[in-house]
Amino acid sequence: MFKSSTNVGEYFLPTQLDDISEYLAAYTYEGYYAIDTETTGLNTRACDLVGIAISTKPGTGMYIPIGHQGGQNFQTLHVI
Repeated sequence: MFKSSTNVGEYFLPTQLDDISEYLAAYTYEGYYAIDTETTGLNTRACDLVGIAISTKPGTGMYIPIGHQGGQNFQTLHVI
């Protein structure tokens, strides 16, 4: 998993499915999630899902790429 620490917080980019499970297990002690979907547009009937952002508290987060045209993507059915 790629980890980026900034003066704002710690953000993670998983490189394998196990990274997603590990992040959720380590950061869910707060008992809630914020989930945001990233798409190619604003029209829900005409856009594609490209990623999912998850945060369990301010200053932390994970971005799961699933529909980018370049780079590593996860298969949607494995993530959702």
